[in-house]
Amino acid sequence: MNAPLTVQEKFSATFWIGLLGVGAVCFVFTVRELMPSAMSSNYVMDEAFSQARKSAEVVSILGEPMKAYGIDHGGHREGRRNFIHSREVEGEDGSKRLKVRFNLEGPFGGAVCFAEVSDQLDAKNGEWVYLIVQSKRTGQAITLCDNRQTMAAMAAAKSPEVRQHTSI
Repeated sequence: MNAPLTVQEKFSATFWIGLLGVGAVCFVFTVRELMPSAMSSNYVMDEAFSQARKSAEVVSILGEPMKAYGIDHGGHREGRRNFIHSREVEGEDGSKRLKVRFNLEGPFGGAVCFAEVSDQLDAKNGEWVYLIVQSKRTGQAITLCDNRQTMAAMAAAKSPEVRQHTSI
């Protein structure tokens, strides 16, 4: 017959199971952050930056060469600015969407880029829910892509035939 577990053995077993659980959660979050997917904030930022770099209007405001970086924590402090402000939301059509905000900087000044991508669209082909660049100096907003009304019309459409005629 087995003797009942002592308090110390129960505590030790609980501790190691909890430690393995925390390790598994950390591993999952690390893999999720580092593995590029179409709905990761780093991937969306890279695609939005390449689209903004191609725009003549953005280049005329910021100049060349441009750089993109995450949140600037006040002032002109250099350092680790690689955190990209992002938020996952659900669209009106039930799609999964990712909103990102990051900074652009060139020799003539800086700007903030706002982008939203849907899992139903392909950001690599330039299909965005919206992609807007706003100058920090003048406040001028440059709309590179805005499909919000089209996507709302597609979500409101009842039949597949109507959806096909209002496709992006």
